[in-house]
Amino acid sequence: MQTPISKKKETTTQTASARLHQEKQGKTPIFQFTDNRPETTVQRKLLEAMEHSNLTNEHHSFKNKSPDINTLQQPIQKKENTNHSELKSSTIRSNNQSPIQAIGWPLGGLGGMIGNVMNGLGYVINGFGNGIMGLMNLLAGGQQQQIAPVGAGEEAGEEAAPIINQRMHFVWLGGRLPDERRNNIILWRQAMGEGTTLRLWVDDNSQAASADQIEALGEHNVQIANINTLGDDDPRIADATNKLPTVNDAGAVNPPATGALSDIVRLAALQAEGGTYMDSDNLPTEGSAGLVGGEAPAGFKLGNINGVMSNDAISATPDSPFIEQYLASASANLTDEQAQIILDGGNAARDAVMNTTGPEALARLPLPNAGPILEVAARYPGAFAQVPEDQITISDLRNLQAYQEIMTPEDREIINAYRNRIGMTDFQREQGNAWL
Repeated sequence: MQTPISKKKETTTQTASARLHQEKQGKTPIFQFTDNRPETTVQRKLLEAMEHSNLTNEHHSFKNKSPDINTLQQPIQKKENTNHSELKSSTIRSNNQSPIQAIGWPLGGLGGMIGNVMNGLGYVINGFGNGIMGLMNLLAGGQQQQIAPVGAGEEAGEEAAPIINQRMHFVWLGGRLPDERRNNIILWRQAMGEGTTLRLWVDDNSQAASADQIEALGEHNVQIANINTLGDDDPRIADATNKLPTVNDAGAVNPPATGALSDIVRLAALQAEGGTYMDSDNLPTEGSAGLVGGEAPAGFKLGNINGVMSNDAISATPDSPFIEQYLASASANLTDEQAQIILDGGNAARDAVMNTTGPEALARLPLPNAGPILEVAARYPGAFAQVPEDQITISDLRNLQAYQEIMTPEDREIINAYRNRIGMTDFQREQGNAWL
């Protein structure tokens, strides 16, 4: 095995400063030529004066006290330190330089070192300033914004789907809560587990008439809340309560009024607290625990049994834009005239409830993110009296449902995927109406 030998290259030329240093140390070469040209003599004398001047002493002192330039700048930029070559070039001058050049190069090297130090200090000051600004932003904003990791949403760059919190709401207004409804709520309590908060919303009339049922529900950890608390935060609830008294002057319950008011109360409860509303005549199934704590990509879900979407089951996040749209529409629909029709009872009252606050009012609302459904609708114009151009409603989905047998498999898949996105099926729907 051969070991490479490092051979130091011999210096074939001597600079003026090297010769001066050798003479100072008493190590002048034995054989040398003396250049006695006038310009060389001037140059040599200038160099000697510089060697012993205070400028040279300051130069050496600065080198000893200054930080390591390479260490200061290397982490900040990849560019090589060119000042080293500048300093080196100051000692590799040719003998035909002028006196001004002889002095200029050492001074230039010193200036380069000072420039490097100032440049490095600039980076430090800049970084310190950024740190102070970051601290000020942190104090002003309370928290630094955390960036969601890629893949947290359905695709990279998308936000994670909203989660339905673990609250469940029931509403009973006007009269005494029937035993059957009490038992159904207890079944829901058992199905949902202790991690879910169950709450029954009542008005003054039903609370007074259901004291024994309320006590029984309390034994199963079901909370009771009065709808007046919702009215304190939302004047629309107080207005609806005033327009729709659930008990008439004779003390009899007015079922259409309780139905319409219940439609508005469930929306207000979801807007205030989020969670899942359920009609108390619906029953839990094996998968019902998934109605809370799961994702709702659109921010809400509607009861969807056998392709029929209704407001008998609704899940939503607090302050859902779609639920707010429904609540605003129902409140606006509940004019004094419509309220009187509801209070008068009969078939007209039923139709008024369905169209003012109930499922038909819901069916007229534009659905969010329904662009793909619009494209499908354009391919089946016969499904509509007027083909929707800029929005899709639940009523439009019903019309398309009737055309599914003649749709392409791809179009059926688009429709079903959207229904699954905004619908929920893990419950047993009661086919009758609670107040008819």
